Amino acid sequence: MNRRNALVGAALLAVAPKVAAAQDDIAVRFLEAQISQDWDALESILHPAFTIEFPQGGPAASGRDAWIAQQREQPPSEFEFRANVVSSAEQGDYHHVYAIIDIDMGASGVLRAPYIAVSRVQDGLIINGAGGMLTKHLE
Repeated sequence: MNRRNALVGAALLAVAPKVAAAQDDIAVRFLEAQISQDWDALESILHPAFTIEFPQGGPAASGRDAWIAQQREQPPSEFEFRANVVSSAEQGDYHHVYAIIDIDMGASGVLRAPYIAVSRVQDGLIINGAGGMLTKHLE
């Protein structure tokens, strides 16, 4: 994944229809499986050679099985996450998603953060993903 593809994706999202994406969009399913911590659903849509990039840092692993194992080792979140997909777009093998994530922190209230991601699809499965919540823009 390179900077040019990310920038093109951001531009596509800016002009994409402002409606929720179809449930069959693999990039939306990728987002939803991550925030619900549904590792089985996530594993089913990832290519065996999957890699992930976190611009803000964080643990990374090479290969679907290693990354899924790493996620399963993490304790479940104590917060509830909900995604409102604002727009999605495709450009060849690249799928782009822009969403607003609500983080329900119980008695502390709800935080809201924008989420943007670019996924590359190969053989009908996600082989590369990059992006995440833009935590500098929490509401």
